[in-house]
Amino acid sequence: MTVCAAVPSPTPYSVVRRGSSGSHTRSAAADPQAANDSAHIFAVDAAKGITFELISKDPVNHPFVFDGSGHVTSGFINEIDILNTADPTQTTQDHVLVNTNGWNINAAAFFGDIGQYGNLNPTVHASGLAALNGIFNATTYSIVGSAGSSNNNNGSHDGVDVFFGGDHADVFNGMAGPFGPFDPGNDTVDYSHAGTGVTADLSNPANNTGAAGKPAARNACA
Repeated sequence: MTVCAAVPSPTPYSVVRRGSSGSHTRSAAADPQAANDSAHIFAVDAAKGITFELISKDPVNHPFVFDGSGHVTSGFINEIDILNTADPTQTTQDHVLVNTNGWNINAAAFFGDIGQYGNLNPTVHASGLAALNGIFNATTYSIVGSAGSSNNNNGSHDGVDVFFGGDHADVFNGMAGPFGPFDPGNDTVDYSHAGTGVTADLSNPANNTGAAGKPAARNACA
């Protein structure tokens, strides 16, 4: 499975990382939102001021279904967006920090895994972690970061992206730096989550080795 991710706005120090959705959603998973419907599930992290918007793969034939307590019991997630607001009604494009699509996640199982991950029992926690890693680490990502920009006084607004690679041949595009297409920017690819050591050579991809295979990375500094 390949998931496409994009950082649409030039926010400083944008981070696109594998596993982020599961780990950060755990604190909000137990709080069903009034805005949830057959096509959307929202998980709000008020402390961080962000909302995860989970969008149904097929809201007509396989909609999200909820029990009497508001917890999802069926449906599949195709898209996961991160919004820069704790208000789940604010879903317009100007609130989107990260957009990802191409998932095929069983919604009920996903929230069960998140609940286990947040459990204080080490055995239950480990079970939830393994399940979430099975979702996020098994995926190949094609990620586009945010481009930098500059103001009228040539002050830069860095599109400094940090991409987290893993065990597959992911594709990263960090976009240009704040001073136009000839400014390569200052992006980073972190392979600390890979199963084994990785060599990523941007000047000669033929030298790429390790758990990520031979990733095609461009416009990013590994």
